[in-house]
Amino acid sequence: MALVAVVATSTIAISAPALAMGSGNPFVDAQTGLTYGVYEPTNTLGLAFAKISLLPCSTGTDAAIFATYTKGAMKVVLIERAAAAKCTNKALIASKKTVVFTSKLVPLKIFKATVIQLWGSGGITAASLKKFATGYLPADRNSVTQGTGGTLVLPPIMINPLTTASVSVRLSNVVVFLVPDPANWSAVVADPTVATFTPGGNKGTWVANPGLQPLTVGRSTVVLSQSGKEVATVEVTVTK
Repeated sequence: MALVAVVATSTIAISAPALAMGSGNPFVDAQTGLTYGVYEPTNTLGLAFAKISLLPCSTGTDAAIFATYTKGAMKVVLIERAAAAKCTNKALIASKKTVVFTSKLVPLKIFKATVIQLWGSGGITAASLKKFATGYLPADRNSVTQGTGGTLVLPPIMINPLTTASVSVRLSNVVVFLVPDPANWSAVVADPTVATFTPGGNKGTWVANPGLQPLTVGRSTVVLSQSGKEVATVEVTVTK
C-alpha cells in the first residue's frame, strides 16, 4: 500500500448504470455484474455510509464503484476499479487538497485484480485512511485475496458469540459476529490496543453485523452486550 499525491481537479459526475439489487448489500450486489473483485470496508472510523453508485471508467472496461462515508465535515470517498483499467472518467480524479491512499488487491479466485483509492477530506489524515484500508471484506465472502506485497487477505472470521468462547484472527483480517438485531449490540474490549469493536446496524442500504477490527498482535477478552445486557464473553487472539 502506498500514499499517492493526486494533482488533477475534480469535475461533475456523469450518469451511470444502477447497482444490481438482490442481497440488500450494494457491495455484494455490485459483484454480480463486475469482473474485478469487489470489497466492502468494515473499518469506517465511525463515518456513516452516505451513498454508492457505479460510474463509467473507460470504454470496454467495468464501471468503477464510488461510495461516500461522512461524519460532520469529515468525508471519505472509496473508489474501486479494475487494476488493469485506465480510468478516463474525470469524476474519479481527486482534487489537489484531497489526501489519497491506494491499495491493490488480487483475488486468488475467478475475479480480476482491484485497485481501491480512498480520498479523505475535512480533517481526514493519511494515517486514518490507512486504518480505513485495513478492513476490506470481499463481497464474495468465500474469496481469498492477495494484497500488494503478497500479503493474503482472508475471508472474515464469522462466529456466533453466544456459542463461541474464543477466536483467533490475523492482523490483516476481521471478526464478524453473526447475531440477531445487529444494531442492538455493544462491546467492551478489555485491552483496546488489541482490537476495536465495530458496531452493526443500518448502513443506509444494508444492515451490517457488528465485529472486531484487530489493531495489534496480542490477546484480550471482549464482553458483548445485547440491548444493554451482558450476554457473552469472547477471548480474541490477534496474530500476524
